[in-house]
Amino acid sequence: MRPFWGVFSSGFGMRWGRLHAGIDLAGPYGATIVAATAGCITYAGPQSGYGEVMMISDWDGTQTVYGHMSAFLRHSGCVHAGTPIALVGSAGRGSPDALAGPL
Repeated sequence: MRPFWGVFSSGFGMRWGRLHAGIDLAGPYGATIVAATAGCITYAGPQSGYGEVMMISDWDGTQTVYGHMSAFLRHSGCVHAGTPIALVGSAGRGSPDALAGPL
């Protein structure tokens, strides 16, 4: 499931002299972000470069990371794919008003 229907604004590759190991989707500030897959939230808080970040561990151990959010709608617990988890923001180093993830 796609976590947000924004415009693809940045992909994997070198950016600002460092590896950008994810994608950015640009869209309106405050738009809803949903979980791409079912899993349990392992972290929701600040992280350097990402601003506000959420990490969700999927059933198979894959960890999906969402970043640059303006607010969390969930802070802990397990979620289904499609569950609203956060709002689009511009925190950290990324494209203006973007969602970074899934990584």
